Amino acid sequence: MNSEELKSIYPELLKKYLFEGKEEEALYGAYKLGKECFEAKIGIEDIMNIHTQSLESILRAVPPSKIHEVVLKSSNLLIEFSIRFGLVCQNYFEMLQQTDERIRTAFYQAGEALTAGLDIQRMLSVILDTIKNLMEVAGCAIMLLEEDIPVIKASESLDAENEFFKDFLFKIIKEGKMDFVYDLREKNPPMILKDGREIRSVLAIPLNLKGKTRGVLGICLTHPHHYGEKEINLLTSFAYQAASAIDNAHLFKELQHHDKTIDALYAIDRVVSHTLDLENILRGALTKAMEVTETDTGGIYLLEENGKTLSLKAHVGLSPELVNAFSKIGVGQGVSGMAVSSGKPVALDIANYPSPELLAPLIKEGIISIASAPLIAKGKVVGAISLSYKSRRTFSKDDLDLLASIGSQIGVAIQNATLFSDLERHHKMLETLYSIESVVSRSLDLEEIFDVALSKTLDVTDTEAGTLYSLDGEILRLKAIKGLSSEFEEKALIRKIGDGIPGISAQLKKAITMDISQFPSPLLLPYVRKEGLVSFIGTPLLSKGNVVGAMALGTKKKRIFTQDDLDLLLSIGNVIGIAVENASLYGASKENLQKLQKAYEELQTLDKMKEEFISVVSHELKTPLISIKGYGELLYDEKLKGRLDEQKKSLEAIIRNADRLTRLIDSIMFISRLQAGKIEFHLEPLDVDEIVRMCVSDFKSMMDKKQITFEKDIPKISRVLGDKDKFVEVITNLLDNAIKFTPDGGKISIKVWDEALNVHLTVSDNGIGIPADIIPKLFTRFYQVDASTARKYSGAGLGLYITKNIIDAFRGKIWIESEVGKWTTVHILLPAAEGR
Repeated sequence: MNSEELKSIYPELLKKYLFEGKEEEALYGAYKLGKECFEAKIGIEDIMNIHTQSLESILRAVPPSKIHEVVLKSSNLLIEFSIRFGLVCQNYFEMLQQTDERIRTAFYQAGEALTAGLDIQRMLSVILDTIKNLMEVAGCAIMLLEEDIPVIKASESLDAENEFFKDFLFKIIKEGKMDFVYDLREKNPPMILKDGREIRSVLAIPLNLKGKTRGVLGICLTHPHHYGEKEINLLTSFAYQAASAIDNAHLFKELQHHDKTIDALYAIDRVVSHTLDLENILRGALTKAMEVTETDTGGIYLLEENGKTLSLKAHVGLSPELVNAFSKIGVGQGVSGMAVSSGKPVALDIANYPSPELLAPLIKEGIISIASAPLIAKGKVVGAISLSYKSRRTFSKDDLDLLASIGSQIGVAIQNATLFSDLERHHKMLETLYSIESVVSRSLDLEEIFDVALSKTLDVTDTEAGTLYSLDGEILRLKAIKGLSSEFEEKALIRKIGDGIPGISAQLKKAITMDISQFPSPLLLPYVRKEGLVSFIGTPLLSKGNVVGAMALGTKKKRIFTQDDLDLLLSIGNVIGIAVENASLYGASKENLQKLQKAYEELQTLDKMKEEFISVVSHELKTPLISIKGYGELLYDEKLKGRLDEQKKSLEAIIRNADRLTRLIDSIMFISRLQAGKIEFHLEPLDVDEIVRMCVSDFKSMMDKKQITFEKDIPKISRVLGDKDKFVEVITNLLDNAIKFTPDGGKISIKVWDEALNVHLTVSDNGIGIPADIIPKLFTRFYQVDASTARKYSGAGLGLYITKNIIDAFRGKIWIESEVGKWTTVHILLPAAEGR
């Protein structure tokens, strides 16, 4: 038999005795085991250690409600085992064989005391009383270590505060071995008992268990004494009993504390797990925490986002004055602030309160003791729970551990509630954005989008009035307004970037909020006050990070807009901004399509005009060439020989048709150079009357042939700013058209008069007139009313196009008025030359 074998056999005997109903079999096995231990010389300390280890292993699987019963029963079994196998060790076995019935009775009494309960103070008192009566000592005491501090826990007939005796016991604890003093008169000062007798001798034995000194047992006599082996062995037995009792009691106390902690946390968990509403969680958790800790008042603080301020979110039993004083405190301020900054529980009396500025209301409330623990979730402090007492209370380590566990549990509950709230808020935001998006995406009409978007935003944000602007360069232009008067609308039509709530939000590219005291537009402030608005929020309308507009909302009741409100409105602004951008792109695309369609139609027209022009030009070229060729052949063949008049007419016809060809070619060349940008204009003061007379003389023969009457009314001082050759071209083209479309015997007139800084010139005829729908087309290149080869009037359709381009180059204007079958007047307005 050795210690390792004993470790494997003893737990099984213990289980048989405790759980399997085999008490007698276990006792008989213990008797045999004790005999083997005696023969193997296994000491009592090993036996005690193995018993304690076995019991601890068993207790881990025992329900909390059964622990007390099992510990008591195992202690009784230990005593029975000690007696049955002769107290295990050889010295102890011999002592029992040689002592009288009085010693045996004393051990039974001590064993009964150990099994009577787990009240450590009562057990120690019984042991000391037994030792005092058994060994006839003058006094005795037991000193224990509590959190590494030596404390006299029980004494019998002895002044436990005697400094020498306390120091002697403490020395034994530190050294961990027995010691005695034969005669104290050799030491100073003398020790006196409560009855006045002098102590002459002392003995102290350490309470060792599991290799650790738990305390010390000390006795004293009134006479010098040498302690024999049997006395020391007897006291050693009592010391081991005391160590075992202390260990079991501590174990039971820890289990009780653990059980209490589990019950408290379970009770709080039942409260906080029934809801995810943060307010209900905080109040329910605080109420239950106060109940399990028997607290008078309490509060829960949450740490704000700035990480520097604690806000009181729930409280019970606090007066309005105290709530007001402690509604917000800084981290490090007060007991709760200390708990948050240190990250661990803090407990103190009002006399040691760290923040004098908060002391008065606490004293008035009658608060004496305060404890606070941080609320921790995932290793991060999120707040603190504070419990107050109106009577003095000493907080043990177990109390603070319990409070820390409660704080951690509430912290986790807060985190869960916060996560749920975040998810709920995110879901609500998505629903809101979807509702806005579904509304604005139904249309691509900008006006409708602006109007519907503002209405829906007012609805989902629970605001009463609003404006919506579109960005045009650096200017915000009002596109929609709701809940505001026409007087306000008139003053708010245009805002600059940085001006007012919409202008500032557009400038900053973020949502902003302010109240009436901060309103940034002095010009609009009187109208805003008249509307009764007091709280405001604004956001830019963004698309791909670019500002496309802005929106401002207001309420007639004071409202503090949260960061969530700002985030929501900014997201709404993004949705509207994208819708506005899409509608703008659609509008631009539609406009571009229309331009393309128009350009296509123009190209088709130009193509048609090109074909007509080729046909007309071919005709226009061919006609004079035929005349030139015919008259040339007549002259060449000398068929008009001797007929000078006929020859002259032929030459005139040749010259006239050559001039016609020259004008046509010049016109074509002018257009070609104009399109190439090679035409140069040399502007100078021109005498209008001089140029008109020059041109009229060129057409005199044509007007005489058609018997056309010509009139002009031109002041001699009329001078315009232009290029002489080009101005001659203009008058020539206009006279040519007037003569062409005026019937025989008709009338043509040119009039000029001054108009402010301009000179107004008209060319009128009483010819065939022009339909109103055709007039806008007359200045188009190659355009002719009748482009057929059988047309009545000749021309290439270039004259008015060239004329319009020349007048534009003179920075003038040209337009036509006409009535079909009656008359036509061409108006020209040209800048007057300085000095006229």
